[in-house]
Amino acid sequence: LTSSSSLGGSSGKGEAYRVHDPMMPTCDEDDRHRLFRNTPDPKTVSVIGAPMTFGQPFVGTDHGPKLLREAGLLSDLSSLGWRVNDVSDLDFDLLAHGAPSSSDYDAPNARHSRIVGRGCQILSDVVEDELRSGRFP
Repeated sequence: LTSSSSLGGSSGKGEAYRVHDPMMPTCDEDDRHRLFRNTPDPKTVSVIGAPMTFGQPFVGTDHGPKLLREAGLLSDLSSLGWRVNDVSDLDFDLLAHGAPSSSDYDAPNARHSRIVGRGCQILSDVVEDELRSGRFP
């Protein structure tokens, strides 16, 4: 097994190619068993979308989870022998509603720190729920 990402081909013909990720070690069957020994069988991974843009200046990062799914993330995980539980995307739109508009409530060097902190707490709660259910988030 080699760690890789599935990327759409640039020619527009829809072919996919594999890119080796040198930051991720390769592993054999024994390594995989040791790495995920605390995950009960059948091995189930939960995909949790966290589409948030509040903490940074770039537009479009909230589309990341959707684009990863469209690029075949779920089928790639299945092809590695995992059952896939798609938790869907968390709804962070409500975080901005009712939040103070003044930056007086935010940390001085952090953009929308209270909204981002609340979003991280929501994500943390979902990850904890998935772990308690025996799934690997």
